[in-house]
Amino acid sequence: DKAKSFPEGFFYDFLGESRQFVQEGSTLVYTFIFALVVIFLVLAAQYESFRDPFIILVALPTSMFGALIPLNAGLATINIYTQIGLVTLIGLISKHGILMVDFANKLQADKGLSRRAAIEEAAATRLRPILMTTAAMVVAMVPLLIAKGAGAASRFDIGVVIAAGMTIGTIFTLFVTPAVYTFLAKDYQKARAREVEHGLPTSEEAPATGANLPAKAAAQDAQAEAVATLVEETPQQEGHSAEVLAFSSAAAAASTEKDKGRKGGHRPP
Repeated sequence: DKAKSFPEGFFYDFLGESRQFVQEGSTLVYTFIFALVVIFLVLAAQYESFRDPFIILVALPTSMFGALIPLNAGLATINIYTQIGLVTLIGLISKHGILMVDFANKLQADKGLSRRAAIEEAAATRLRPILMTTAAMVVAMVPLLIAKGAGAASRFDIGVVIAAGMTIGTIFTLFVTPAVYTFLAKDYQKARAREVEHGLPTSEEAPATGANLPAKAAAQDAQAEAVATLVEETPQQEGHSAEVLAFSSAAAAASTEKDKGRKGGHRPP
């Protein structure tokens, strides 16, 4: 509108940071979407699921909200340095969700806990690593916040975005991620019940060879005892036959001990 009000032959343009923002400001949207898609696909390949990556990244908007607070307060502006900080927050804040979701899935699979019990225990167990990582990252931004001299403004922009985003994002992640996990995560109990209903082997069932180990060990023990009794009842005048039976008894006993060692998870001496 202003350009239309100028006399013929006159025009306006931007200079300095305003010119750079107008020319490259739209690239932030594409860069942010590309980074988000790449992280989502990597997590989907790792967990072999699209639900877990969504749960992990669901708290990302809260981190962006925290990062924009100092910008709205006038401490910094949206420039190339704050844009770098916003993209960096995608990877930093997703780590918190990975810690909780991965541990909660293991609790469901190994201990048979419900989704709510698993995520509550996972959040309590992973609380200290999450807080330690956040504190380390925020403290690492302090030199950027107090920097002086040439380039101090750009360092401050990156530092304030990351520090504010990590602090606010971590606080919300501890509540948002468990709540979303309770409703959207895979329910291992229901999956296990469906497998049993359809007659499919569950992960808790041991292989057939492992299930037959106790019966096999008991049969070998009985065989060894029978051979030992036969050796005791054999008269000494039969010569080497008693020695052969004794050797068979020792071999049977050794085989029994070997199977017991395999069952217990260690080799016999």
